[in-house]
Amino acid sequence: MRYRSFFLSLGILGGLPALSPLGVTADTIRLKNGQTVTGKIVRYENQRFVIVYERSSPATQATIALEDIESVEFDGRPLPPGYGNGAPGGSAGRLPLPPGPARRDPPRQAPPASGGLVQTINVIASADWTYAELDARRGDRIRISARGTVRLDSRRQSGPDGIPDDDPNKLMPGRPTGALIAVIGDDNNDFIFIGSSREFTAQRSGKLYLSVNEGDLSDNNGSYEARVEIQRNP
Repeated sequence: MRYRSFFLSLGILGGLPALSPLGVTADTIRLKNGQTVTGKIVRYENQRFVIVYERSSPATQATIALEDIESVEFDGRPLPPGYGNGAPGGSAGRLPLPPGPARRDPPRQAPPASGGLVQTINVIASADWTYAELDARRGDRIRISARGTVRLDSRRQSGPDGIPDDDPNKLMPGRPTGALIAVIGDDNNDFIFIGSSREFTAQRSGKLYLSVNEGDLSDNNGSYEARVEIQRNP
């Protein structure tokens, strides 16, 4: 699975144990979609946290938008630059988030009438890939619908269907920029265009990931809300 920048996919963490940073202290960011990211928060600016954790050598950092965060816990260290006045954090514990967009509770979803698997997740626009928390099997029938708006930079915004904008580095060149896309498996570059709604048959087995069809994700903000339904192949 191709990555577009040094920002590691937060979604992949959903399928792996939480990883600790190089030092003995560990901070915890809990996302609104239920995922947890553990590491060392080094900076807070422009309503984004930058967290460093050790997945492999060298250490990797990820940027997480404030609007996607449920809570932040610091492990007894001084607050990172940009957070409050930088005063010591005292003992380990949960701190209130800085002012930001009001939390929007996702609507309650009923399970598919015919059974199967269903999951509703936030696809973070600044993350390379978000794990849908569902694994597909070859032959499964998969239905994905999405809504919401994300910012691609300071002047452009997009919905799940994308916008007609030139971007030579996007993963699916023939599809609209900013659109919702998917891939099955982390060793696969057969990307699938989703847009606001798509139903398809899985051609392989593996974890299902979702992302935004754009080359540079570093200045993105917001997330799409995606509902994923999988009907198992008998």
